[in-house]
Amino acid sequence: MNLNSLALARLESLSFQRQRGMALLMMLMLLALATIVVTGILLRQQEMRDAAQILLRQQQGWAYALGEEAVLIDTLRQASRANPTVTSLQQPWAQPQRFQLEGGTGDEINGQLSDRSSCFNVNVVVGKSINPNDESQAYFKRLLNQAGVDAATILLIETQLSQQTTSLRNLSTLSQVQGIDSNTLRNINDVICTLPQLSKINVNTAAAPVLAALDVSITPAAASAWVAQRTSEPPLQQVSQLWSKPGFTNVPPARRSQLEPLLDVKSRFFQARIHVTVDGRVRYLTSQLYQDGGQITVYQRSQASPQVEQLTSLLTASRVQ
Repeated sequence: MNLNSLALARLESLSFQRQRGMALLMMLMLLALATIVVTGILLRQQEMRDAAQILLRQQQGWAYALGEEAVLIDTLRQASRANPTVTSLQQPWAQPQRFQLEGGTGDEINGQLSDRSSCFNVNVVVGKSINPNDESQAYFKRLLNQAGVDAATILLIETQLSQQTTSLRNLSTLSQVQGIDSNTLRNINDVICTLPQLSKINVNTAAAPVLAALDVSITPAAASAWVAQRTSEPPLQQVSQLWSKPGFTNVPPARRSQLEPLLDVKSRFFQARIHVTVDGRVRYLTSQLYQDGGQITVYQRSQASPQVEQLTSLLTASRVQ
């Protein structure tokens, strides 16, 4: 074999090795690419499974919340059937509810009804011309004064409300009045509320500050003492029975007749606060309820947490200041 033949054979051998190396490299690249694609698909599938599980938990939490809402409504309806003319805190609806769920530790449903007829509905004075002889306006002023609002600011609030053409949905409108800061808004939020219809205050469920503002002869201490005693006594069957209670006997007869149209012993507006914990995640539901006889209607729902609702109101007030 001559030199040329050897050289040619050598070149052919190198060429074959090079081709084989390139083929091996291509195979490795294809294998790497396939691995990346398969890994991406598996990760995407895992993400989809995680998203599906989150969605399932959310739907499950929402279903539990609506179920608890139905339970609370039924409890309220049963109390109304037992006593159609009186609403009191001694009735079963006023007790908090808690149910443990099967599954993870800490999974539970919590529900609580509160009486929205226990506070002063500011919409009673919305759109009214300022009139010092209007008892509802005078009572509203006493509540604001008791909450620490000065006379000048009260006049601004009265003016704002007299010019309002539609009912208020929340108290954030008052934050537009100069002098109403977040602390004042928080204080009046405990005694003043916004309800979609004209409503009376239930003396069986009203808080002490609401009762103390009825008349100058009622001291906050006397109102607090009767509220503490109220749970151990039969509920009032008529508003007129209030004037025989300690701390309320000094209200003059003429004032009683002026106040009684604002008061009641029956409630029609309630609020249900529900939170459901499933797998460490909390689902909130706040439902506004209206009761008319045996019929109970949910007229508003919110899925925001109580903390978010409060923070929103405070931020609104802070931006106005």
